Amino acid sequence: MTSNRLFISGLSTLSALGASREEVGASIGAMKPRTSSVNGAPVFRVTDAAEAVLEKVVQNPRFARLDRVTLLALGAAATMVGRNEIDLAAPYGVSIGSSRGPTTSLEATHAEFLSSSFSGETGRVPVETSPTTTAGNTSAWVAQLLMQSAGAPQSRGSIDSGLLAPLCCSTSMTCTSAFHSLLVGVAFLRAGMARSWVFGGSEAPLTGYTVAQMRALRIYSRNISPSWPCQPLADGERRESTLVLGEGAGVAVLRQASEPLNPHQELELNSIGWSMEEIPSATGVSDDGVAFEFAMRNALSSLGHAPIIDAVIMHAAGTFKGDAAEMAAVRRVFLEGGTAEPPALLSTKPLTGHTFGASGMLSLELARAVLQGTWWPGVGYPSTIAPAGLIGEDEFSTPPFAGVLENKQSHRKGKILINTAGFGGNVISLVVSSPP
Repeated sequence: MTSNRLFISGLSTLSALGASREEVGASIGAMKPRTSSVNGAPVFRVTDAAEAVLEKVVQNPRFARLDRVTLLALGAAATMVGRNEIDLAAPYGVSIGSSRGPTTSLEATHAEFLSSSFSGETGRVPVETSPTTTAGNTSAWVAQLLMQSAGAPQSRGSIDSGLLAPLCCSTSMTCTSAFHSLLVGVAFLRAGMARSWVFGGSEAPLTGYTVAQMRALRIYSRNISPSWPCQPLADGERRESTLVLGEGAGVAVLRQASEPLNPHQELELNSIGWSMEEIPSATGVSDDGVAFEFAMRNALSSLGHAPIIDAVIMHAAGTFKGDAAEMAAVRRVFLEGGTAEPPALLSTKPLTGHTFGASGMLSLELARAVLQGTWWPGVGYPSTIAPAGLIGEDEFSTPPFAGVLENKQSHRKGKILINTAGFGGNVISLVVSSPP
């Protein structure tokens, strides 16, 4: 076991899938989208159990006035702390990514400013507008919660006792923000600047203004199917985008290998790759998905010749051009790249919608669940997302399977590749597996 090996533990998410591993597993197994609406548009809200977590968070008066994006991150972090899977006395860092940041507070306070200006007054906003609408606020408040949990507020007494505040930073790199937080953690751990790294992503974009932005891009779902409003990777006959917004958050801990192996470790981070291409369109997506290809090949290059990948969790937000570009790149990498067996394709989006900067954490949640045997029944619309089958086949076999390891050779270790992509033409791909 080498010191370069990295492991992920404490993964905690809040989304339309649920607030606990049991609820997430049940949601995946049921495969029944649960949507509400904003201005007539379908959206995915967090479950009632997740709302209960947020209600506990706001009972702390320090958190009560914070934006929903920060509350979602705090709820996920509090769940992680409750599992006792991070050493809060050791040097660690915190980085929580978000594409939009404090969307609700920003829109509400700006509306108040405009309203007061139009009434003839000098534009006014609440006293706490600046701190609550700052994008880096989320990482800072998660760090505050962790310090509070450790019983080590930043004071002269805590400094004298050797307990220091965590290193805290923030990333906003569109829809890859969560995995950029992870990438920063990889760099800090390998540089010896931290012993563990709390990373994650949070997004609360369910506002009329954000929906209007997606509609202006002509990518929002027109609810062509009430049962399946978001249909990523739908079959080739559909040339319509079906993006649906969702809210959610996820937090986890990245640490280097230790002896003995920490029993809480849930995933091994085998590799990570990234890429950026020249922006060819308003959303930064090229027809051939070159950034997807480079990021995936970058991630696979450190795994040896022709590595076996059992499944790819696609970014696949439900946009026609974006899904087609990613699929083209996946075909080139896995059908032309010498892979022994093409992987199955999976996606969270039919059940969670697109959670922007938090989407990588929900894909990690799906990877963890599937690697641990959660039943994947497949989606209920014609799609290249399949319960079992190979990329490139005209038809996929119909029986559902329990995890990607079903019917695999016993000596093979299951590996899952996860893609995230964002405006600006940037892509991050990583490969994870179950710890030994």
